[in-house]
Amino acid sequence: MSTDPHARIAAAVRAIADAPPVTPPPPGALRDRPARAASRRAAPALAAAAVIAIAAVVALLPSRGTGDPAPGFADGPAAATLPATFAGMSPLTAAVSDAPPGPVIALYGQGSLGTQHLGTSQVLVTGVDGHTYRRLDEAEKSGSDGADGEWHAAPRLLSPGGERVALGDDSTTAARVELVDLSTGRTTSRAVPPSGSVVPVSWSPDGERLLLARSGARPDEESIGKLELLDLATGAVTPAGETTGPMWTGSFSPDGTQVAMPSKSGLSIVGPVRRRLPLGPNQSLVQGPSWSPDGRLLVLSEADGTSVRLAFADATASARPVPPPITVRGDGVPDLLGWRTADTMLVGIDDDGHYEIAEMSIHGGQPRVVSRISHGPAHLARVTRIQLAADLVAGAEVRDTGGADRGPWPIWWRVTVGALVLLAGFVAWRVARRRRYAPSTIVEQAVPDDDTHGKS
Repeated sequence: MSTDPHARIAAAVRAIADAPPVTPPPPGALRDRPARAASRRAAPALAAAAVIAIAAVVALLPSRGTGDPAPGFADGPAAATLPATFAGMSPLTAAVSDAPPGPVIALYGQGSLGTQHLGTSQVLVTGVDGHTYRRLDEAEKSGSDGADGEWHAAPRLLSPGGERVALGDDSTTAARVELVDLSTGRTTSRAVPPSGSVVPVSWSPDGERLLLARSGARPDEESIGKLELLDLATGAVTPAGETTGPMWTGSFSPDGTQVAMPSKSGLSIVGPVRRRLPLGPNQSLVQGPSWSPDGRLLVLSEADGTSVRLAFADATASARPVPPPITVRGDGVPDLLGWRTADTMLVGIDDDGHYEIAEMSIHGGQPRVVSRISHGPAHLARVTRIQLAADLVAGAEVRDTGGADRGPWPIWWRVTVGALVLLAGFVAWRVARRRRYAPSTIVEQAVPDDDTHGKS
């Protein structure tokens, strides 16, 4: 044994240190310590990122009921455009109350399997630029369950200039007309007691009066109803006459002084001079602007069980001849949508797979299709009663408008996208962390026990 005290002390210390059994931790555990520490440090950062993302989603939500005019319409609408092909319906189309489109060229229903909240049936408007689309949410939520058990949006009528939509009520329990301003998104109500179905039928050319159909029964039921005139400025309601049938119709004359309406004994014209026109078998006044721009003709529908024709009546009750009836192809009664000239109409035709807008002369000839709306696969996006802004039809240009401007995303889609972005970010972070701290191949070499350091 060494007599050197320093050597003896060093040997004793080594002996004491080697005495307890020590099992070294595996290399993987040593490598995981930085990963766990990094995870703990990243947790607050991830939480902060989630809060920021949710706040961004909320901040981007459009305001409701601001009353501000839609951008680009402060000085009046631009020249109207009728799209050559209307865009298909989409659940991502913004609501009028969230993003007002300004004046529009078209109003129509689209979809099937009517439900109030799922968006399978929509009421849409197309802006005067031809590529702005919005959902008329006030009409969609103000409807009622029809006789077929499906949800039907409120009856609606587009104003001649495309700036407003009048909404009725077919529930038989209300007594009001709602007016939606398409430049602000605001809705105002006009009381029209007593209670019962209220269906807007025709706007006066100056936009100051509405012709309303009133009944105690639903519009889809056979009933006797009354036509009334509502003064929008004063709220005064005056009777116009009595009509029959489930499809109430009526039309203001181009100068706004007369109203044509069906009656029990034919076709009545009320105004400064009252007159009555006879109707032939299976003839009725068409829906829409049925009075020609020169005030001479009224357009009728005429069906014989095998075909549908457009016929004409002399609104002046003179002895002048009228054009012969025109046979119109397609299913059901065609819609009269507007007048390009005094003798050229735009007619809506429900054709196989499409709803077509065709230009047609009152003197006959082959109609020219100018615009189409697809009914979608299996007619799930079928079109119902399109209306055009009567004052804009004559000067409207038919163009290919390209993609659709549907406005800001609805809240449910924004929240969904935000959640997906957060999930994708979290997954990417997890993958990157695993790659960073993945175990590497380590070659461990056995170290022989050193028994000599305990010896002198």
